Amino acid sequence: MVVSKVQDFIARRFQSFGNQVFDCFLEGNCYWFAHILCTEFSELKMYYVADEGHFVAGANDTFFDVRGIYKQNGISNPIPLNWIKENDSKWYERLMRDCRH
Repeated sequence: MVVSKVQDFIARRFQSFGNQVFDCFLEGNCYWFAHILCTEFSELKMYYVADEGHFVAGANDTFFDVRGIYKQNGISNPIPLNWIKENDSKWYERLMRDCRH
């Protein structure tokens, strides 16, 4: 994965719109932003940061959100969304119901 390509994609398509885009993708639509990144870059996978209630996209311990490289604010590590789906179906169903509206 080329970090600079992901950062460039984010900067060219989202960051130039300023705080409105940040607010949109940080306040309730982080799932969709991570989904956009995973669609554009096949090597990225979806992750969930439980103590922040925040979705990010990542690979090889590098994670991204609308701000660029994601810097953890909490104490938990990002959990692969596929792991949640395979190991805790009720939690996964709750995330899909509550976070994709």
